Amino acid sequence: MKKAWLTALLTAIMAVTVFGGGRQSGATGVREVENLDRGLAAIKTADGVFVSWRRLGTEPADTSFLLYRDGKEAASGAITNYVDTEGTLNSTYIVVTNKKTMSKPVSVWKDQFLDIVLADAPVLNADPVSDKSGVWLPEYAPGDASIGDLDGDGEYEIIMLWNPGDAKDSATRGFTGKVYIDAYKLDSTFLWRIDLGKNIRAGAHDTQLLVADFNGDGKAELIVRTADGAVSGTGEIIGDPNADWAALDNGKNLKGPLYLTAFEGATGKIIDTVDYDPQTGDANFWGDDYGNRSERYLGTIAWLDGVRPSAILQRGYYPGRSPETPGRTVIAAYSLEKGKLVKKWRFDTTDPGNEIHIGSGNHSMAAGDLDGDGRDDIISGALALGSDGKVLWNTGYGHGDAHHLGEFDPRNPGYEYMKVYEAAKAAPGFLGARDQTFGLTVQDAKTGKILLSRDGTRDTGRGMIGNIGYKDSYYVTWAAAATGYWDSNGEDAGDLALPINGRIYWDGGLSDQLQDHVTLSRWNDAAGKAEVMFTGDGLSINGTKGNVNLQADILGDWREEFVTYAVLSSKEEQVPVTIQNETGPEETTAKKTTSKYALRLYTTVIPTAYNFSTFMHDALYRIGAATYNITYNQPPHISFYLSDTIPGYTTQDTPKVKLVPNNYTEARFTKRSLAASGRK
Repeated sequence: MKKAWLTALLTAIMAVTVFGGGRQSGATGVREVENLDRGLAAIKTADGVFVSWRRLGTEPADTSFLLYRDGKEAASGAITNYVDTEGTLNSTYIVVTNKKTMSKPVSVWKDQFLDIVLADAPVLNADPVSDKSGVWLPEYAPGDASIGDLDGDGEYEIIMLWNPGDAKDSATRGFTGKVYIDAYKLDSTFLWRIDLGKNIRAGAHDTQLLVADFNGDGKAELIVRTADGAVSGTGEIIGDPNADWAALDNGKNLKGPLYLTAFEGATGKIIDTVDYDPQTGDANFWGDDYGNRSERYLGTIAWLDGVRPSAILQRGYYPGRSPETPGRTVIAAYSLEKGKLVKKWRFDTTDPGNEIHIGSGNHSMAAGDLDGDGRDDIISGALALGSDGKVLWNTGYGHGDAHHLGEFDPRNPGYEYMKVYEAAKAAPGFLGARDQTFGLTVQDAKTGKILLSRDGTRDTGRGMIGNIGYKDSYYVTWAAAATGYWDSNGEDAGDLALPINGRIYWDGGLSDQLQDHVTLSRWNDAAGKAEVMFTGDGLSINGTKGNVNLQADILGDWREEFVTYAVLSSKEEQVPVTIQNETGPEETTAKKTTSKYALRLYTTVIPTAYNFSTFMHDALYRIGAATYNITYNQPPHISFYLSDTIPGYTTQDTPKVKLVPNNYTEARFTKRSLAASGRK
């Protein structure tokens, strides 16, 4: 790159209009969503049995429900949850809707969680690790997960990654264990396992699970990046099974072909495979010579036409290390039509005029209808693209880590976007980055206009925003790196000492509760502090980020479930190994652990008087639940504002959705059908 060209480009950056207006509105069809069953769940508590079920987004708030226990009416006029004081562990429950249809019967859980017992973990052939605890061999553990109705039976299934103990960040060289993807029904039925092979490395930035009903057949599919040697859930091999591109670049596939594959959700069978866009080419062009910047992958789903979801894939988001290696970002959108992956559009910073957008991405993506036209748009950090792939706005403030998209401030029309920043001051010479000292900003999502900003002192690795019930504030926002706590008027809230890893609806109120590893807490405004309300005994993932494997409205009423993992059993043995030390190879022994795992799904047992339809039929929330697994996990947010402390915000916007027909039809309710479904 010539110096004169760089100067002209930097001049263009300073001249660009940072805050763009919204696009023209246009009519769209009705958004397609999953045809779900009642998600009925019954959990034994000290007060009897807590029973909870789902109201669909297509059903009005005055939908009537009858709850039956053991064939006899237990409650009438109930909303979507009920505490049955006469229920026991031996009870069976059915919910009847409008006296016309009835759910499948369910038994009572003895614990507040459901264990989804996993198939045996893959065997990890990894080098031994030597540390202060001795010599040991890494193993696989359950990793990030996504959710969808894979077989069209009205129930959710889970697709999960197996995380090898030697997984690596893209900034690190070295080989890792292979990446495996499993699918399970909630009753622990194992559906399939995909082996992504030796040419896909394991790490948070590498494999993003995009799960949705992309083709409108009533069943969810998986779209994911693949490479030579990947094996489908039915044994089909992608590309050259003997290719070992990772061996050429110390574990990274920087020279071999990459693909994008759509798999059937029910079987793991390949639907279609196309070339991944873009291929690697010269790794230097991405900003370095060792595949740090080129091996940063992101994804999300978005209803680009307002009707059916598409898969959005991104590669690259950092600026380069020098003007000669400026960096690159490519974002491409795909639909699944008649068994084929169809590219809808692509955005590439190598295209003329797009150079100023280099270095704009975050460690995750967000999608939602930013301009109110019914079609979803994309936010990648400082850069927002419309549903057509054209630039909506770019603040010019460059890369960051955490971000949140939602309706956080009803005073501002539309969504707000909260973002934190990796650098307190952008390094001079980077393309697409203005000098700034921000630790966090809150922006208008339609235009990118900054509504609130606060300085940081260093890499602000994570941040949070939500209505926690703090005084009369619409929201509170806070972040790491001494950024502080700020209310919706931009006033300093002092040190609230809040967890920062996630938010959740759990206790039945309309404020955001907070998630940190497997502990949930809520803000007590009278006491002026956060108080723990629930702690699970499962294990979190992603180290200090304290994520759960999955968060979504999976079962029951509108409150959210979270999924961790648990070790059901473990066997340890000492095995002979060879380690390398300063004097050469040494024969010794290492501890090898073989574990049996379960995904542990937790649900609330707290009654609530609020009657909302499932948040999985809320446009913004469904995207957030689907992309919780993407890179630096971010919690889902709903598309409307709720508050039980600020008057006027206790109702739900009516979802504009239609159900996609599948294999599930709720049974007709008659006394005979009730008896046949398990009356005692």
